[in-house]
Amino acid sequence: MNATRETSREERLLLIGASRGLGYAIAEKYLELGWRVVATARQDSGARLRRLAESSHGRLEVETVARP
Repeated sequence: MNATRETSREERLLLIGASRGLGYAIAEKYLELGWRVVATARQDSGARLRRLAESSHGRLEVETVARP
């Protein structure tokens, strides 16, 4: 009997402010590494991030945040 047991663990990231700049680059990098990413974007600035989500094979979920 094997004393060590391998577990499959899916890494996840919650990323606040990912619609452009550093946040967008971080989202891209973690997707490349195989992570699942939940990213937020303001309602009027997330088009690029949504396009990335469409090509992420379901690993990127975009949550829209309304301006106050």
